[in-house]
Amino acid sequence: MSLFLHQLRTEQRLYWRSRESAVFTFIFPLLLFVLLGSVYSGNYYGKPASQVLLAALLAYGCTMVSFAGLAITLVIRREQAVLKALLAKYGDKVGLAYRDFPLRPIHARAEPAAEAARCAGAQGKFWEYHDLLYAGPAKLDTTSLMNFATQAGLDKKEFSACLSAGKFKAAIDEDLRAGERLGVSGTPSFFINGVYLSGAQPIGEFEKIIDTELAAKN
Repeated sequence: MSLFLHQLRTEQRLYWRSRESAVFTFIFPLLLFVLLGSVYSGNYYGKPASQVLLAALLAYGCTMVSFAGLAITLVIRREQAVLKALLAKYGDKVGLAYRDFPLRPIHARAEPAAEAARCAGAQGKFWEYHDLLYAGPAKLDTTSLMNFATQAGLDKKEFSACLSAGKFKAAIDEDLRAGERLGVSGTPSFFINGVYLSGAQPIGEFEKIIDTELAAKN
């Protein structure tokens, strides 16, 4: 089954299960937001036949040099550790779709970093570049982005041309608008088969939703 058809079936099931609930208001924008974005970009991790789709709305970058900046950096690293632990635990049962939600007023370099990750994805190295960005969230200046490209083994000329052309700016803008239509105002935010989870959460909160979704399929 193609990724598109699998996710479409997932959203159809969610539609009928939740049409009388508050979750119903999220279904139609989520359908477009997750399905089209994940299918046509390199920022999906997992097998197309995964039973649970975890859509993560996240922002790169922490440019503040302060206690608050350190706290945000720790949250960034924790959320990445949680996502990796979930993928390791559930294996092929969970697929991760990364969606960009750059917090422009707070992190001026979040959007260029998101564009850089997409440009890396154009060379099949989205996740490698993504991990480098999260390993050094305070180093998102142009020189650092180019250095990450070298570390990820990218063709730097192609990468630089992609960045200069703003090739993925429109796609990132659409991610942001779609997230806002879903009521998202900050990061991290997550949708697990359409169930909304807001803010940095312990792994147990994700597991409860995922286990419920998996049980519903048995």
